Parts: sequence; structure tokens; C-alpha cells
Amino acid sequence: MASMREVSERNPQCGNRAIMVPPCWSSPARSNIGNIFPMDLRRQILNLGLDADRDAEQADRVLLFRLLLASGMELRARMDRLLADSGLTTQQAMVLQVLQGQAEPPTLKQLASSLAMSHQNLKQIVSVLERKGFVEIALDAQDGRLRRLHLTKMHRQFWKHRNTDDHAEVERWTAALSNAEVRGLVRGLDKLHQALMASRDAR
Repeated sequence: MASMREVSERNPQCGNRAIMVPPCWSSPARSNIGNIFPMDLRRQILNLGLDADRDAEQADRVLLFRLLLASGMELRARMDRLLADSGLTTQQAMVLQVLQGQAEPPTLKQLASSLAMSHQNLKQIVSVLERKGFVEIALDAQDGRLRRLHLTKMHRQFWKHRNTDDHAEVERWTAALSNAEVRGLVRGLDKLHQALMASRDAR
């Protein structure tokens, strides 16, 4: 996944940015009023500043970057709405997922490194998850100076009851793609994600 840092922009303006896509595409205001961008304008905005005649391959890669960001922002907004009745956000759910994937209960520092988040930001999220009953913080059995993060029984029961419906909703969101297209995207994006994580760890 990309960095989990929160971005907060009130009344963002849609303008010509060198690389980034306009953040207002997936803002709460946009979600409430429906699709305000006709399809041709959508592509016009995505292609702002790109010169395919000068360097078509670079333009394609920047367009890919923008499409990934725009799609990610839209999907995150949809997942936030889907989770709203449970009191969780997409970011909190991702923290729980990464925590569940750890070989052993990690420390806050270890989990922050896995998520590419600051210690302070993750501490705030974990505090919320602890209050909601999804996470417990306990002293390490061998080293009392360390505090480790543990998932609770409530966490496991919560996702056991939600996963079927949530997965079906994701299937609907991606229905525009054929099964073959999905498999191709998964292969390509998995390769990209693996390379991004390797280059991040090498820094």
C-alpha cells in the first residue's frame, strides 16, 4: 500500500498540478453532489501538462500515477462510507489488517515502520482502536520495557461478520473490469508494490 498519512484539505481547489490529481475529486462535498465531471473533462484533467508527442512513454507513466491516485481516493471514500456504521475508517481498518499480518505482536515502532507512518500518527490511531476494543496493548513477556499490540477477540468476530458483504461490495465497485483484466492488474500492481517497498527499505 501507499503511505497511510492523512491529508486534510478544506475547500481544495482543482487546478493544473504538475503531477498530482485534484484532491476535490473524492472530497466529501463531491460525494454528496454526484459526479460533477463529465467523462471528457475527466480525461482532460488527468492529461493536464502531459506532452505525449515529446515523450509518450513518460506521459503514460504519469497518467498511470494519476489514475492510481484518483481511483485510490475514490475507493477510500467509498470504503469510509461503507464502514461508517461501524465507527471505523478505511485507515483504521488498514492498520488492523497490517497488524493481523505480523508474525508476532509488534511494538508501535515496528508497526509504524511497516505502514510508513510517523510514530505519533500511528499512536493516535491505535489509541482510538484500543478504546473501541479492537486492540490491546500489553507489556512484552520477556522485556517489560516493550509494549506490544495485540488484536482482540472482538476484532476477529467483527471481520468474520463483515467480510462477506464487504467483499461483495468491492466486487461491485470493480465490475467494469473483466476477470482477465483484474488478473492482469493484480499482477502488474503487485509487481509495482513490491518494487516500491523494496526501494523504500533500501533508503
